[in-house]
Amino acid sequence: MFEQSGERCPNDRFLRLFNFPMGVEMKSLILNPSRKAFVCAVLAAAALGAGMNAVAGGPFGWRYAPQGYYYQTQQRDRAEVEKQARAALDHAVKGEVWKSPRGNTHIPLVNKDKLVIGNLWEEADLKAVEFGAYWTGRYGTKVELVSGGKVVGTLWLQ
Repeated sequence: MFEQSGERCPNDRFLRLFNFPMGVEMKSLILNPSRKAFVCAVLAAAALGAGMNAVAGGPFGWRYAPQGYYYQTQQRDRAEVEKQARAALDHAVKGEVWKSPRGNTHIPLVNKDKLVIGNLWEEADLKAVEFGAYWTGRYGTKVELVSGGKVVGTLWLQ
């Protein structure tokens, strides 16, 4: 409409916001190569932002929610989680004990590939440990390791 009538763009506030020169016709605003590149970049960024929701889904059933929160869309069966956790603990060995600067004890649980798959905070027998609560996060399932009614560590499952 503006390019046919020769009128100036009425939305001066928008033009000031993006540093456009005042009194520019819409036709020259859109056809200017540098402005066209800017508009394409803005549209590409908007499309990328819209696509991030699909990317943030991840393989573990978490979806992105407003304000930086995630919510779980699937729940794993407890019997399956316990079976997988027991299999992981059967092949795990305790790593070197170390203490944090605050004095907390950490005993890494290492699998046969020498990867840390969990952590103990107290000495516990891996064969006698029970499984407490578990939750599925963005990077796998975390299982609480319970000994004597007390949580003594965490195991990470894929």
